[in-house]
Amino acid sequence: MIAHGKVSRGYIGINIGEVDNAIAKSLGMDTPKGIIIQGIVEGGAASQADLKAGDIILEIDGREVNRPNELQSYVASLTAGTTVKLKVFRDGKNIERNVTLKARDEETKTEPVSDKGNSKEKNEEGLTSASFDNIGLTIKNLTEKDKSEFNVSRVFLLHRLNLSAKLRTRNYFPD
Repeated sequence: MIAHGKVSRGYIGINIGEVDNAIAKSLGMDTPKGIIIQGIVEGGAASQADLKAGDIILEIDGREVNRPNELQSYVASLTAGTTVKLKVFRDGKNIERNVTLKARDEETKTEPVSDKGNSKEKNEEGLTSASFDNIGLTIKNLTEKDKSEFNVSRVFLLHRLNLSAKLRTRNYFPD
């Protein structure tokens, strides 16, 4: 605070959620644990640390995390510039990534960026869709007409879900 005149809390730059039974099974996990990365914030620390949407954070600095607020509280207690070690589950393996936290910038975009396993598309109306190929999921933003029809303001639409390929090979949804 003395150096910068304000508190410079740490920030990873990810959108996260809890891992439930369905997510755990679809990714080949025995039990639901950890926190799923739903998106990577452009320019955030995670975008420079080889973290991807669909990764599961199991531990931070040796501490197990199973709820988003556990991760958020721990990271917020650290200052920007601190390096944390994440234990991540990806493609059936545990890997480690070091992430140097950045300060949360009010100007930072909170739109997820796509990575090699995912894709984003814009159609003629400027709607954005995101595909998470590793779990067979495609979502898209709702049109103004859809928002009006369903009486919602901030929702996305599950556009496509391909359960056949990966899940059937793991016998979650047999033929």
